[in-house]
Amino acid sequence: LGLDKNTVLIISADHGEMLGEKGLLNHTQSLYEPVVHVPLIIKHPGFPRLAGRRFAQQVQRVDLMPTIMELADAPYQHLELQGKSLLPLLRDAEAPWREFAFVRSKRNLAKFSDLNIEERVVRGKCWKLHHYLYKEKFELYDLCSDPLETKDLSSARPEVVERLASELVK
Repeated sequence: LGLDKNTVLIISADHGEMLGEKGLLNHTQSLYEPVVHVPLIIKHPGFPRLAGRRFAQQVQRVDLMPTIMELADAPYQHLELQGKSLLPLLRDAEAPWREFAFVRSKRNLAKFSDLNIEERVVRGKCWKLHHYLYKEKFELYDLCSDPLETKDLSSARPEVVERLASELVK
């Protein structure tokens, strides 16, 4: 039908799954990489040179709405969205982009309506800081050398914890 000539296709997921990593199952117990690192595939007929290309920049699901709005030529600046359109990045892979990405999960347990589970993460290029409000300390991982988040470096690198915690508060 020729729809591929004028159709943008976006494929993503809202979360991944823990499959036994750290003794956890499902997607409701943590914000470790198997849960938050999900695919995002964009096929845009205006960018055929990008077919199969991977980007190192950190994007977030909140970037999808402004991207779709811009693709549709719909005004969205007045909406005060947290995300930013991915089109500048697709046009120029070297375009300035965010330094940090953020993830947050908040839920309560069905049996205990007054028990809230809140988890927050800030991630830079390599460093990832976990803040679980129900735990006594942060968890810090160097994803460049430890992509499976097996070695908590929060005690060994307090200066990184402090810097990323500050970004999390901002």
